Amino acid sequence: MSSTIRLPLDIVTDILRCLPVKSLLRFRCASQAWCSLIDSSYLVKLHLAGSIEENKLMIVSIAEVVVDGSFIESVDIYAVDDDKDNGLVQIKQRFHQFKSRERGARVLGSSNGMLVLGHHDETRKPLEIWNPLTEKCYTLPAQSSSVVYREGYSFGSYFYYDASSNSHKLLGKVPDLVRGTCELQLYNLETDHLTTLCGWPLTTEYGRYPSEPEECVVVNGAVVCWTARGSKGRDLFAFDLRTEECYQLQFPDVHNYDKASWNEVSLFDGCLTVSAFLRENSRHVDGVPCDIWMMKEFGVRESWTKLLSFSVKKDEFWNLIPGRPLAYSEKRDKVLLECRTGPRSRLSWYDLNLKRLEEVQLAPTPGIVLYNTATVFVASMVDFQNK
Repeated sequence: MSSTIRLPLDIVTDILRCLPVKSLLRFRCASQAWCSLIDSSYLVKLHLAGSIEENKLMIVSIAEVVVDGSFIESVDIYAVDDDKDNGLVQIKQRFHQFKSRERGARVLGSSNGMLVLGHHDETRKPLEIWNPLTEKCYTLPAQSSSVVYREGYSFGSYFYYDASSNSHKLLGKVPDLVRGTCELQLYNLETDHLTTLCGWPLTTEYGRYPSEPEECVVVNGAVVCWTARGSKGRDLFAFDLRTEECYQLQFPDVHNYDKASWNEVSLFDGCLTVSAFLRENSRHVDGVPCDIWMMKEFGVRESWTKLLSFSVKKDEFWNLIPGRPLAYSEKRDKVLLECRTGPRSRLSWYDLNLKRLEEVQLAPTPGIVLYNTATVFVASMVDFQNK
């Protein structure tokens, strides 16, 4: 005689919240009750919180390639896995053929497992929000694109989650050359509301022109980016979104600060990070040293900590953008780095104990690669239209 054992709902929920997204998507088909539970905002939030706490990070690599005269977009998704030889395991791969002379997706940022996608052709096409694991993708309202594109040009943007208002926001910074200021625009994805803030003057002690488009992050409620290069080099400064005050951030207190070429501002493990070439050693026989620094306590100069150091080959020095850290390994003894050479990027693991780099061999991509980039995101079931 057979009997059915029914587990209490709280135990079932506890089991489901620990499973990978791929398994949850399969188990939705088990029954209507399971489908409702897995899709519920309660379980989605529990699963997201567990992924963040356990640092369940994924990497999406998007490449634009040419195959037999056609433009193809290759999307590969990897999970950090220390048991694999290259530290990553491929979850899925898909290809998309887009129309002639149109360009592929440009990732504007990730938050809670979702990515906002723009376009490389710099048109006013609607932006999209996409969960790579569930493959749910939605078109955002038309005015969202005004944060990123204006008069045929694309400017700095950053997608993030604002815990104070429990909303996802897209930040854009657009120079107004007529007024001589740089506007900051905040678009709230939940309310479809656009707010314009007066950022900072273009001609001040902070420099004559804003930073490169991608060099912008939001840390502790402040926009952090570079000023342009000038007679005194580059400065790092922040704009507080609450008080609308602008202030300069101090570099690490190191002896070769004036001789360093500071690059690539990013957010890693919740901390602001910057990378620096040591230009005084640019003719060094063994390569050009590069350091990556983390600001453990935002705004406190003394909290700068050197995360890692490596050398760049002399023949790559002049066209390489070094060291954007993406993720720790599961044991936190390695750091995954993205380095860019022109429009192409490559991934490498830096071993914190052995102090050395090892390039990651990703799944082969057919055709000629024109552009590729990697973005880190957390594994989640978050659905933008059903949060």
